[in-house]
Amino acid sequence: MHLGILAGITVLSALCCRAYRRFSLRRRRSFLCKIALSVLLIELARDLLIAAAGGDLRLYLPLHLCGLAIFIQLAAALHPTEYLYEPLYCLTLPGAVSALLFPNWANLPALHFLTISSFLIHGLLVLFPLLLLTSGELVPNARRLPGCFALVLAAAAAVHTVNRTLGTNYMFLEGPSPGSPLQLLGRLPGRHGYFLGLLGLLLLVWTALYGIPALARCFVCRTGGRGRP
Repeated sequence: MHLGILAGITVLSALCCRAYRRFSLRRRRSFLCKIALSVLLIELARDLLIAAAGGDLRLYLPLHLCGLAIFIQLAAALHPTEYLYEPLYCLTLPGAVSALLFPNWANLPALHFLTISSFLIHGLLVLFPLLLLTSGELVPNARRLPGCFALVLAAAAAVHTVNRTLGTNYMFLEGPSPGSPLQLLGRLPGRHGYFLGLLGLLLLVWTALYGIPALARCFVCRTGGRGRP
């Protein structure tokens, strides 16, 4: 069922990207705003349902990387700028894809409202930057990475304080998510080893996100687009 959901998200995202490229600029802005508002409303509805069911809301605050991305995405939809688009590419996209591949809600029933809302939220968080990428509105620029790095460090510092106060594990700063590749980092010696592992993973992801497209552009330039030197 998990693979089927991922396949459905992939197909729907491809169809949306194809349609989005044909939209006028005004319709694009409207479509992005609807996606961002939908994600926010789903998150609010989920919190209300959790509260109504007597759940501990301290465990469901939007303080994971994808939770923080909800507000960055909304700001980018309302005030389009490359400085808001960049975090969506280098932070939101890999984070949301990782959450879809290794969901920490996998122990819940398939039709549970938390399962459905989590897949919806993360699927839309992936779709938003994909629309910008495939339409050419977002052109990744490694020169903006220092600002993104400062953003994630500031967020991590604030979230770490919340974790110590509430005894939570937002952004998985206090330990790896069960069943995810982060468990490999949990084997590193000492608390600082885990933090250094997280930083190394972030640099590795950014190397792939920016290095591979750069190499591809160099290859195209050298071959003149003919596929061979």
